[in-house]
Amino acid sequence: MLLKVVAESPFRYIANGFNVFDGIIVILSAIEICQTFMGNGTGGGGSGLSVLRTFRLLRILKLVRFMPNLRRQLFVMLRTMDNVAVFFSLLVLFIFIFR
Repeated sequence: MLLKVVAESPFRYIANGFNVFDGIIVILSAIEICQTFMGNGTGGGGSGLSVLRTFRLLRILKLVRFMPNLRRQLFVMLRTMDNVAVFFSLLVLFIFIFR
């Protein structure tokens, strides 16, 4: 992240929303790592920042922007989810009745 900020000016780096998102994720991850290593050593009851690990997966959304074929596949999957939900509900009903 620092290399990217140095390569671009800080204002150009902040102008891109994905860069801001990546920067926030990197900073929060660094805070979480520091808390882990400098913790009291009890090993239990992690911080609330570990929940933010799921936001790291959202970085994959950057790929959707640059890959139109992947975007098309995701839209097709989203359109078929209602059909899958109806099929799944009928399957559960069938199993419930004939079991």
